Amino acid sequence: MDPLMYDVPDEIRTERLHLRVPRAGDGARICPGVRASMAELKQWMPWAKTDYAEADAELWCRKSFFEFHARKSIQLLMLCDDEHVGTLGAFDFDFAARSCEIGYWLRTDCVGNGYMSEAVLALGELASKTLKFHRIRIRCDPRNTRSAAVARRCYYALDGTMRHDALDCEGKPRDTHVFSRLYDPA
Repeated sequence: MDPLMYDVPDEIRTERLHLRVPRAGDGARICPGVRASMAELKQWMPWAKTDYAEADAELWCRKSFFEFHARKSIQLLMLCDDEHVGTLGAFDFDFAARSCEIGYWLRTDCVGNGYMSEAVLALGELASKTLKFHRIRIRCDPRNTRSAAVARRCYYALDGTMRHDALDCEGKPRDTHVFSRLYDPA
């Protein structure tokens, strides 16, 4: 089936979170959280630069909106009591192999509340049930223990560690943990 034919909801509600596709104007909502979390984000996220501005966030929102409707990715804002607490997304879709990847970041002052695990579980279920993906992976730098802990809490198994397969944010070779979770193909 052509990916455009999948009816994918543009929002998910969990017990505490409202997850929704970004739209025009959301850059102003995202930028303060990125800026406040910059010290942590720039360790792991290549896009997290000291000069990150509202225009950068707005461009990401508009691209994410387009990619959602083109079925190239599902990027979601994480809102708790209508406050932006982070983002997560499913991307690198392979409809033939029925697989994708999930990535995420959380505002520093929101860490430790279980928000990311709640969101990752919800997005994994959506990707499995709606897009029929059987294998979903999470990749992270082995030094990013918090990201790895989320993967483990969400029932992702460590497939292995790829040695020097990428560059870290300082341009040095780094390893990558690859976690995956298999979903029932039914």
